[in-house]
Amino acid sequence: MTKKKLTLKDFNLTCPSQQNGVSFNFALSKNLTNSLGIKECLPPILTGTRPYNIPANVTKILGLSHFSQYAHTSQKSINRLLLYGDDGKLYINQMFANSYNFMPQYSLTFGSNPVCLCYRYEDTECAILASNDKTVIWRSNTQPYVVENVPIVNSICICNNILFCTLLKECYKIWYNKNLDFEKLGKEDSSSGYILMDVELGHARKVITFFDSVYIFRDYGISKVSIYKNELVVSEVYKSNTLICISTICACGNYIIFLTENGIYSFNGTKVNKLEFNLNNLLPNLQNASCASLGNLYYLSLKLNFLDENKILCEQNECVNNALLVLNVEDNSYQILRGVDILSLLPIKTQQWETMLAIFNSGNTRTIGEVFLESSFFGEVLPKLFCKKNVFEDDALKLVTKLKVNCTSGTKFELQFLNNTLNFVAQKDGVNIFCFKQLCNNLNITITSKNNLCKVNTFEVEYYDC
Repeated sequence: MTKKKLTLKDFNLTCPSQQNGVSFNFALSKNLTNSLGIKECLPPILTGTRPYNIPANVTKILGLSHFSQYAHTSQKSINRLLLYGDDGKLYINQMFANSYNFMPQYSLTFGSNPVCLCYRYEDTECAILASNDKTVIWRSNTQPYVVENVPIVNSICICNNILFCTLLKECYKIWYNKNLDFEKLGKEDSSSGYILMDVELGHARKVITFFDSVYIFRDYGISKVSIYKNELVVSEVYKSNTLICISTICACGNYIIFLTENGIYSFNGTKVNKLEFNLNNLLPNLQNASCASLGNLYYLSLKLNFLDENKILCEQNECVNNALLVLNVEDNSYQILRGVDILSLLPIKTQQWETMLAIFNSGNTRTIGEVFLESSFFGEVLPKLFCKKNVFEDDALKLVTKLKVNCTSGTKFELQFLNNTLNFVAQKDGVNIFCFKQLCNNLNITITSKNNLCKVNTFEVEYYDC
């Protein structure tokens, strides 16, 4: 008989498939490593030793935004963190200013979490805050004010000094202004107007700037806006067979990532590719999904059906979402954090602070979370599981004789054969060897840990073909 080995390399860790097993709270690349986690966010100030003070009127944080404005009096940029509460009000914290408090902002109220865009207009920093009932403009050194007689927008972007918007109701129109003057939207003149979309690809849901071009994400495809001799021309670049989930669209690294019911896709500005992620059986729906990106990492909060009896953290009560998928778009390594009910995510990228913030549908509704490197959720360890079914390529009879692992102490290994199950626990950090004899046609392997710093560097199953 010839001795053979089965290792982690044989499991194709970067290509998850529900049919062949599932994993959560492990980071998967060439080995199994500690996943990310979420802790309570501390303000990024010199004395930042306690979390933010959330206004007493807010029982649930419904939105977070971040923008910076140049203050002429101090001659420096001021970073602001905006909080939208379930009382309909907007609150503000001035980052890096030794403040833990969110203060009410000019008694402004909004009907929904406002979309925020900040840009330079007429030598001032101009922030647009657009909700489902009003749009507010806030310029440097002035009080914000409501803009009258403009259409309600639901996405905004700027490309080549042209402002583009999709509308909440007139879903086949893309309004633009060539002077970056938002107050001219809804009025047709030499600098402002709209592009009327065809109906074939469905409603225009989101505009996004990517590599100096504007892409319009539709219900069933992607359109591109090109500029020829000062004219805006729309062309179709992708047609989808299934509905695109608008809340999953995000530019990340050199790609735009989005989801449909058929899986995860990447778009490089020319071509759409489906990523090798078989999540179809895991997805009950995407209607409450949300996403954000930071560097080459794409973060997606969603509801997954893990098809087991486990109840991890938020799943023990009613929850909207139950997982956070973090995908590295450069190498397709990924991790799934199970047990976290995230409402939305906000990337912060400044010279002083770079991080990903999160707010929650349930449980921690008055708390701002921060993604960090330890696999825990507000101090509670995220239990980890990696399962691989039918690991052998054929059903020929085999004699399995040894399991060799290099891992963190306390990691558990379950080898499930047709008529027998063997369980082993690593007794030390480093190499652990378990010897036995078991005839089998195939094998299921499950690795679990409750250690927030777990790592499995080496995993070898030694066997002989009979």
